[in-house]
Amino acid sequence: LRGRKASPAGMDSPLIFKYFFFLNLFYG
Repeated sequence: LRGRKASPAGMDSPLIFKYFFFLNLFYG
Protein backbone atom coordinates (compact mmCIF):
# COMPACT_ATOMS: atom_id res chain seq x y z
CA LEU A 1 0.00 0.00 0.00
CA ARG A 2 3.01 2.26 0.51
CA GLY A 3 3.61 2.28 -3.25
CA ARG A 4 0.08 3.54 -3.87
CA LYS A 5 0.60 6.39 -1.40
CA ALA A 6 4.06 7.25 -2.72
CA SER A 7 2.93 6.93 -6.36
CA PRO A 8 -0.43 8.37 -7.46
CA ALA A 9 -0.09 6.26 -10.60
CA GLY A 10 -1.33 3.31 -8.55
CA MET A 11 -4.76 4.90 -8.33
CA ASP A 12 -4.70 5.63 -12.06
CA SER A 13 -3.42 2.14 -12.92
CA PRO A 14 -4.67 -0.38 -10.34
CA LEU A 15 -3.55 -3.15 -12.71
CA ILE A 16 0.13 -2.36 -12.15
CA PHE A 17 -0.37 -2.27 -8.40
CA LYS A 18 -2.19 -5.59 -8.46
CA TYR A 19 0.57 -7.10 -10.59
CA PHE A 20 3.25 -5.86 -8.20
CA PHE A 21 1.31 -7.18 -5.23
CA PHE A 22 0.88 -10.57 -6.91
CA LEU A 23 4.60 -10.74 -7.71
CA ASN A 24 5.44 -9.85 -4.12
CA LEU A 25 3.19 -12.62 -2.82
CA PHE A 26 4.54 -15.13 -5.33
CA TYR A 27 8.16 -14.25 -4.63
CA GLY A 28 7.66 -13.45 -0.96
